[in-house]
Amino acid sequence: MDRMPAELRQEVLQHLDKGSLKALRLANKSWASDAASLLFQVLRIYGPDKLKSNRPGPGPPRRVEFGKLHQALPEVAPVAQYVKSLVFAPGYYRQGHWDDYREYLQDQVVNGGPEPIEVMDVEDACQDDKAELERYRRIWAAELAERQARPAKEEPQIVQAEQVWALKRQEQQQNQEVIERALVELLREMILEDLEIRPWVIQQYQGLQFLRGLDDDHRDSSPIQEYVDMLARCLHLSGRRLTKLHLHNYHLEFLQEPYSALAHLRHLRLETRHLGYNPASGSILSTFLQPCRAALEHMEVIYTCRNYQESDGVATLRTLLADETSNLGFPNLRHLYLENLMVDTQALVEFLTAQPRLLSVEFRSVRLMSPLGWGWHALVMALPRTIEYWYASGILYEIFLTPPALPDRRREYKEWSQNTDLSDAGWQGVHTGIRRRRFTRLIKP
Repeated sequence: MDRMPAELRQEVLQHLDKGSLKALRLANKSWASDAASLLFQVLRIYGPDKLKSNRPGPGPPRRVEFGKLHQALPEVAPVAQYVKSLVFAPGYYRQGHWDDYREYLQDQVVNGGPEPIEVMDVEDACQDDKAELERYRRIWAAELAERQARPAKEEPQIVQAEQVWALKRQEQQQNQEVIERALVELLREMILEDLEIRPWVIQQYQGLQFLRGLDDDHRDSSPIQEYVDMLARCLHLSGRRLTKLHLHNYHLEFLQEPYSALAHLRHLRLETRHLGYNPASGSILSTFLQPCRAALEHMEVIYTCRNYQESDGVATLRTLLADETSNLGFPNLRHLYLENLMVDTQALVEFLTAQPRLLSVEFRSVRLMSPLGWGWHALVMALPRTIEYWYASGILYEIFLTPPALPDRRREYKEWSQNTDLSDAGWQGVHTGIRRRRFTRLIKP
């Protein structure tokens, strides 16, 4: 085995589970190095998911607060040489967190919040069983009474938590420079290719239960922007060249810097809950994407908020991916993935046509909007000849606007079936999964 070529050894080790790789590290130095190169390819830095007290306790490795990051990084330095992917989501104490929590509690009282029981459905289902209906009403009344009592009951705990948050924020600010220096040193030792930046998700603090998305919707105090700026500086100083970047819950309008560290980026995945923008300000992403336009091959844009507002995402591609005069062209873009977006059909066609080497597109739960009656069939007919195949997945809609001159302008929603015969447009569809269909050209150009 020791005489086996290195490439073949790596191929064999790919089929071993984590326990076997750990055992293999005890064999000898040569096998230990080979096993370590697979065990430590991904470094995940997460914050603690639960804060039950102010005292540190046992927990999974590499769960660390941002303000103490410089203390934790030396622990992973011995395996940094094997790290190809970094997931960055340390615990970050956001200013205004507890004001938002108070607002959340008040919303539970005033608006009822997410009801545990669909009252109207229960009344309809139990109209012939008055005893059962009364039981459900008592349950709902008890739930509502508990919600009404929570703001006053939890206020003393909130005040104490605010004091802890203030100290943690002070620690974050004081240690910012030393944290960056420690990151630069660690990145220099890595063979980093992929970077994923996520928000810190905290579930509870000393018995206070958090709504999962409590920190997701506050762009003025979100740490994601700070992380992007800081890591871009550190990547530049360390000489690392990213090939893949994945941003979660990011406010896209903040991506206004042309980071030189992204000049070699080939794969970009943007997940956002925030599509608010000022159309007069021009393209959101054009400046950010400028350094990587020549290298980018795969791009994904995903709107993760499921409670879709009708004003969200209209003309998304024109606003995100066009400059003042034309659509952004990516000379090497091969694959495009769009999910849960409401897109102006004409803007989508214009963007796709501007990509000279685009091979495939996937539309997942996309809503096409057009005042001209351009739906999915019109889009398919207008797909550029470079595209060899495309996917339709999830539930797709067509949204048609009545003419603006009419006093009662409204939207007409129509679900588009993936089973639609598109042979007249030159495409043949084959199901590749539940609600997912691949369309291939009948005649290649």
